[in-house]
Amino acid sequence: MKVRPAIASDIPHLAAITVRSLNEDAMDEYLYPGRHKHPVAYQAAYEKRNKNLIEWPSVRIMVAMTEPSDDKWSGAPEISGFCIWNRNGESKEVKEKWWPKQTLKQRMSLWMRDTYIAQAVEAIQNPSMSVVRYFTYGSKDEEYFDPKDKDPDDFWGVIEILVDQSFQRRGVGQLLLKWGFEQARVEQIPVSLAATKAGEALYFKVGMRHVGKWKWGPKPEMESKLFRWDPPKGDEATINAPATEAPATDVSTLDAPAT
Repeated sequence: MKVRPAIASDIPHLAAITVRSLNEDAMDEYLYPGRHKHPVAYQAAYEKRNKNLIEWPSVRIMVAMTEPSDDKWSGAPEISGFCIWNRNGESKEVKEKWWPKQTLKQRMSLWMRDTYIAQAVEAIQNPSMSVVRYFTYGSKDEEYFDPKDKDPDDFWGVIEILVDQSFQRRGVGQLLLKWGFEQARVEQIPVSLAATKAGEALYFKVGMRHVGKWKWGPKPEMESKLFRWDPPKGDEATINAPATEAPATDVSTLDAPAT
Protein backbone atom coordinates (compact mmCIF):
# COMPACT_ATOMS: atom_id res chain seq x y z
CA MET A 1 0.00 0.00 0.00
CA LYS A 2 1.00 3.58 -0.46
CA VAL A 3 0.10 6.81 1.32
CA ARG A 4 -0.91 9.98 -0.49
CA PRO A 5 -2.66 13.27 0.41
CA ALA A 6 -6.45 13.21 0.22
CA ILE A 7 -8.17 14.98 -2.65
CA ALA A 8 -11.69 16.40 -2.92
CA SER A 9 -13.12 13.30 -4.59
CA ASP A 10 -12.02 11.21 -1.56
CA ILE A 11 -14.32 13.06 0.84
CA PRO A 12 -17.44 10.86 0.45
CA HIS A 13 -15.31 7.69 0.75
CA LEU A 14 -13.68 8.94 3.95
CA ALA A 15 -17.08 9.76 5.45
CA ALA A 16 -18.38 6.29 4.55
CA ILE A 17 -15.36 4.64 6.22
CA THR A 18 -15.98 6.79 9.31
CA VAL A 19 -19.64 5.80 9.56
CA ARG A 20 -18.84 2.11 9.16
CA SER A 21 -15.94 2.20 11.60
CA LEU A 22 -17.65 4.13 14.41
CA ASN A 23 -20.86 2.14 14.60
CA GLU A 24 -20.21 1.13 18.22
CA ASP A 25 -17.94 4.00 19.28
CA ALA A 26 -18.99 5.64 22.57
CA MET A 27 -17.51 9.05 21.74
CA ASP A 28 -19.29 9.17 18.39
CA GLU A 29 -22.57 8.07 19.98
CA TYR A 30 -22.22 10.91 22.47
CA LEU A 31 -21.67 13.56 19.79
CA TYR A 32 -24.20 12.14 17.32
CA PRO A 33 -27.09 10.69 19.39
CA GLY A 34 -29.40 10.84 16.34
CA ARG A 35 -27.02 9.06 13.98
CA HIS A 36 -29.10 5.88 13.58
CA LYS A 37 -32.36 7.79 13.17
CA HIS A 38 -30.83 10.21 10.64
CA PRO A 39 -28.09 8.24 8.81
CA VAL A 40 -27.99 10.53 5.77
CA ALA A 41 -27.50 13.64 7.91
CA TYR A 42 -24.96 11.77 10.02
CA GLN A 43 -22.75 10.89 7.06
CA ALA A 44 -23.24 14.38 5.62
CA ALA A 45 -21.81 15.83 8.86
CA TYR A 46 -18.58 13.92 8.33
CA GLU A 47 -18.45 14.83 4.66
CA LYS A 48 -18.71 18.50 5.59
CA ARG A 49 -16.11 18.11 8.33
CA ASN A 50 -13.67 16.44 5.95
CA LYS A 51 -14.28 19.10 3.31
CA ASN A 52 -13.52 21.81 5.86
CA LEU A 53 -10.41 20.06 7.16
CA ILE A 54 -8.95 19.35 3.73
CA GLU A 55 -9.03 23.12 3.13
CA TRP A 56 -7.51 24.07 6.48
CA PRO A 57 -3.88 25.25 6.10
CA SER A 58 -2.26 23.27 8.90
CA VAL A 59 -4.16 20.00 8.32
CA ARG A 60 -2.98 17.09 6.20
CA ILE A 61 -5.38 14.23 5.49
CA MET A 62 -3.34 11.24 4.37
CA VAL A 63 -5.03 8.21 2.82
CA ALA A 64 -3.70 4.67 2.42
CA MET A 65 -4.33 3.23 -1.07
CA THR A 66 -4.18 -0.38 -2.20
CA GLU A 67 -1.71 -1.43 -4.90
CA PRO A 68 -1.53 -4.46 -7.23
CA SER A 69 0.95 -6.19 -4.88
CA ASP A 70 -1.54 -6.16 -1.98
CA ASP A 71 -3.40 -9.34 -1.10
CA LYS A 72 -6.71 -7.42 -1.05
CA TRP A 73 -6.20 -5.92 -4.53
CA SER A 74 -9.58 -5.74 -6.27
CA GLY A 75 -8.33 -4.66 -9.68
CA ALA A 76 -8.55 -0.95 -8.86
CA PRO A 77 -7.04 1.26 -6.12
CA GLU A 78 -9.15 1.50 -2.96
CA ILE A 79 -8.89 3.67 0.15
CA SER A 80 -8.09 1.31 3.03
CA GLY A 81 -7.83 3.95 5.75
CA PHE A 82 -6.90 7.55 6.51
CA CYS A 83 -5.27 9.73 9.14
CA ILE A 84 -5.99 13.40 9.79
CA TRP A 85 -2.87 15.22 10.97
CA ASN A 86 -2.63 18.77 12.30
CA ARG A 87 0.64 20.70 12.44
CA ASN A 88 0.27 22.78 15.59
CA GLY A 89 2.36 25.94 15.77
CA GLU A 90 1.97 29.60 14.89
CA SER A 91 5.54 30.64 14.17
CA LYS A 92 6.54 32.30 10.93
CA GLU A 93 8.68 29.29 10.01
CA VAL A 94 5.75 26.91 10.48
CA LYS A 95 3.40 29.02 8.41
CA GLU A 96 5.93 29.38 5.61
CA LYS A 97 6.54 25.63 5.47
CA TRP A 98 3.14 24.12 6.20
CA TRP A 99 0.53 26.77 5.46
CA PRO A 100 -0.15 27.29 1.72
CA LYS A 101 -0.46 30.89 0.62
CA GLN A 102 -4.03 32.18 0.70
CA THR A 103 -5.89 35.24 -0.40
CA LEU A 104 -7.49 37.55 2.17
CA LYS A 105 -10.89 36.23 1.09
CA GLN A 106 -9.81 32.63 1.75
CA ARG A 107 -8.42 33.52 5.18
CA MET A 108 -11.63 35.38 6.12
CA SER A 109 -13.75 32.47 4.93
CA LEU A 110 -11.82 29.99 7.06
CA TRP A 111 -12.00 32.27 10.10
CA MET A 112 -15.76 32.82 9.78
CA ARG A 113 -16.36 29.09 9.32
CA ASP A 114 -14.49 28.38 12.54
CA THR A 115 -16.49 30.75 14.76
CA TYR A 116 -18.80 29.40 17.46
CA ILE A 117 -21.81 30.94 15.73
CA ALA A 118 -21.10 29.14 12.47
CA GLN A 119 -20.49 25.85 14.28
CA ALA A 120 -23.67 26.24 16.34
CA VAL A 121 -25.77 26.85 13.22
CA GLU A 122 -24.27 23.75 11.62
CA ALA A 123 -25.04 21.63 14.70
CA ILE A 124 -28.60 22.93 14.92
CA GLN A 125 -29.25 22.16 11.26
CA ASN A 126 -28.01 18.57 11.53
CA PRO A 127 -30.58 16.32 13.30
CA SER A 128 -27.97 13.63 14.01
CA MET A 129 -25.99 15.99 16.27
CA SER A 130 -26.52 17.33 19.79
CA VAL A 131 -25.77 21.06 20.09
CA VAL A 132 -25.29 20.92 23.86
CA ARG A 133 -22.95 17.95 23.67
CA TYR A 134 -21.06 19.45 20.76
CA PHE A 135 -20.11 22.52 22.77
CA THR A 136 -19.40 20.75 26.07
CA TYR A 137 -17.43 17.92 24.47
CA GLY A 138 -13.78 17.87 25.50
CA SER A 139 -14.10 20.96 27.68
CA LYS A 140 -11.91 19.51 30.45
CA ASP A 141 -8.16 20.10 30.47
CA GLU A 142 -5.76 17.26 29.81
CA GLU A 143 -3.98 15.75 32.81
CA TYR A 144 -0.36 14.68 32.40
CA PHE A 145 1.67 12.39 34.64
CA ASP A 146 4.70 14.61 34.11
CA PRO A 147 4.51 18.33 33.16
CA LYS A 148 7.36 17.87 30.67
CA ASP A 149 5.05 15.72 28.54
CA LYS A 150 2.51 18.50 28.09
CA ASP A 151 2.14 19.50 24.45
CA PRO A 152 4.63 22.21 23.40
CA ASP A 153 3.76 25.01 20.99
CA ASP A 154 4.97 22.88 18.10
CA PHE A 155 3.83 19.30 17.60
CA TRP A 156 2.04 17.01 15.16
CA GLY A 157 -1.40 16.02 16.46
CA VAL A 158 -3.59 13.17 15.25
CA ILE A 159 -7.16 14.35 14.91
CA GLU A 160 -8.43 11.00 13.69
CA ILE A 161 -7.15 7.73 12.30
CA LEU A 162 -9.46 5.07 10.89
CA VAL A 163 -8.94 1.84 8.99
CA ASP A 164 -11.80 0.37 6.97
CA GLN A 165 -13.08 -2.82 8.57
CA SER A 166 -12.23 -4.94 5.51
CA PHE A 167 -8.56 -3.83 5.67
CA GLN A 168 -7.83 -4.11 9.37
CA ARG A 169 -4.93 -6.20 10.73
CA ARG A 170 -2.81 -5.51 7.65
CA GLY A 171 -0.52 -2.77 8.92
CA VAL A 172 -2.55 0.13 7.51
CA GLY A 173 -2.64 2.02 10.82
CA GLN A 174 1.13 1.70 11.23
CA LEU A 175 1.69 2.91 7.67
CA LEU A 176 -0.46 6.00 8.23
CA LEU A 177 1.32 6.82 11.49
CA LYS A 178 4.71 6.43 9.82
CA TRP A 179 4.00 9.46 7.61
CA GLY A 180 3.52 11.78 10.59
CA PHE A 181 6.39 10.24 12.55
CA GLU A 182 8.72 11.05 9.67
CA GLN A 183 7.61 14.70 9.60
CA ALA A 184 8.10 14.92 13.37
CA ARG A 185 11.52 13.27 13.15
CA VAL A 186 12.75 15.78 10.58
CA GLU A 187 11.46 18.72 12.64
CA GLN A 188 12.45 17.12 15.98
CA ILE A 189 9.03 17.72 17.54
CA PRO A 190 6.65 15.24 19.22
CA VAL A 191 3.51 13.50 18.00
CA SER A 192 0.50 13.70 20.31
CA LEU A 193 -2.92 12.03 20.33
CA ALA A 194 -5.78 10.86 22.52
CA ALA A 195 -6.67 7.20 22.06
CA THR A 196 -9.78 5.12 22.50
CA LYS A 197 -9.39 1.69 24.06
CA ALA A 198 -9.35 0.03 20.63
CA GLY A 199 -6.31 1.99 19.48
CA GLU A 200 -4.09 1.68 22.54
CA ALA A 201 -2.26 -1.52 21.52
CA LEU A 202 -1.27 0.02 18.19
CA TYR A 203 0.26 3.10 19.81
CA PHE A 204 2.27 1.06 22.28
CA LYS A 205 3.40 -1.11 19.37
CA VAL A 206 4.81 1.84 17.40
CA GLY A 207 6.68 3.18 20.42
CA MET A 208 4.32 5.81 21.82
CA ARG A 209 4.10 6.46 25.56
CA HIS A 210 1.00 6.78 27.74
CA VAL A 211 1.51 10.21 29.31
CA GLY A 212 -1.87 11.18 30.77
CA LYS A 213 -5.61 11.33 30.21
CA TRP A 214 -8.23 13.56 28.61
CA LYS A 215 -11.82 13.66 29.84
CA TRP A 216 -14.10 14.27 26.84
CA GLY A 217 -17.53 13.75 28.45
CA PRO A 218 -19.34 14.16 31.80
CA LYS A 219 -19.36 10.49 32.87
CA PRO A 220 -16.34 8.90 34.60
CA GLU A 221 -15.78 6.41 31.80
CA MET A 222 -15.77 9.15 29.15
CA GLU A 223 -12.03 9.68 28.99
CA SER A 224 -9.17 8.76 26.69
CA LYS A 225 -5.51 8.03 27.31
CA LEU A 226 -3.04 10.59 26.02
CA PHE A 227 -0.13 9.21 24.01
CA ARG A 228 3.08 10.87 22.88
CA TRP A 229 5.97 9.97 20.59
CA ASP A 230 9.26 11.84 20.86
CA PRO A 231 11.67 11.61 17.91
CA PRO A 232 15.08 10.07 18.57
CA LYS A 233 17.98 12.49 18.89
CA GLY A 234 21.25 12.69 16.99
CA ASP A 235 22.54 9.44 15.48
CA GLU A 236 19.46 7.62 16.72
CA ALA A 237 17.14 9.83 14.66
CA THR A 238 15.87 7.12 12.34
CA ILE A 239 12.38 5.75 12.02
CA ASN A 240 12.15 2.07 12.88
CA ALA A 241 8.61 1.84 11.59
CA PRO A 242 7.01 -1.60 11.30
CA ALA A 243 6.89 -3.07 7.82
CA THR A 244 3.72 -2.44 5.84
CA GLU A 245 3.00 -6.18 5.81
CA ALA A 246 3.07 -6.48 9.60
CA PRO A 247 -0.32 -7.19 11.25
CA ALA A 248 -1.95 -4.11 12.75
CA THR A 249 -4.25 -3.76 15.71
CA ASP A 250 -7.76 -2.51 14.94
CA VAL A 251 -7.89 1.28 14.94
CA SER A 252 -10.71 3.46 16.17
CA THR A 253 -11.34 7.19 16.27
CA LEU A 254 -8.91 9.59 17.86
CA ASP A 255 -9.17 13.24 18.74
CA ALA A 256 -6.11 15.31 19.41
CA PRO A 257 -5.99 17.08 22.76
CA ALA A 258 -7.08 20.71 22.67
CA THR A 259 -4.23 23.08 21.95
